[in-house]
Parts: sequence; C-alpha cells; structure tokens
Amino acid sequence: MAFALVLVIAGCSKSVDVDRDSCTRLRDHVIDLRFAGLEKARDPAGRTIDLSGHRAALKTALGERFIDSCVASMSADQLACELHAHDLASEESSTLH
Repeated sequence: MAFALVLVIAGCSKSVDVDRDSCTRLRDHVIDLRFAGLEKARDPAGRTIDLSGHRAALKTALGERFIDSCVASMSADQLACELHAHDLASEESSTLH
C-alpha cells in the first residue's frame, strides 16, 4: 500500500537521521494525519466511532514495507519536513512504496 504525501508547511526543522526509529515515527505520524479531525466522528445512530481498530489496521497495512522504503529512499531533509507536517494535503504526488 502506498501513501503519497504533499505536506503543507512553511518550513522544515533541522534534518533527522534516516533510520528505522525516525521512519517508524513517520509511519505513525502519517496515520495521525490520516485520522485527523475524525476523533468526534459519529455513526448513523449518533454514537462515537472507535477509530483504534482502523488505526491498527492501517499500521499493519503500512507495516515494515513502509519503514523499509523510508529508510532506503528518503533524504534527511525530506524526512524532517514530513515529520513536522501539519496536513496531509494529497495522496497523488510523491509516493513511498
């Protein structure tokens, strides 16, 4: 499964090491951005939707392949920018796979 990121930010912080820990943080950050704003989502009956299962499923789907791709292909500056993004604006541009 691939997720493309176009990150809407004014600037990036200093570089980070491109390693498994940083790429795992990126995966978790992508998941957070993906579900941003849905914390108060409700089903048709008006009940709050528990997103924990959806988050876990996405984490499993991205899994090690996402982390391996990140380590192999991201620059330190690119990783830093994506870790500090506040918005997941598009899934059609640059792709991690």
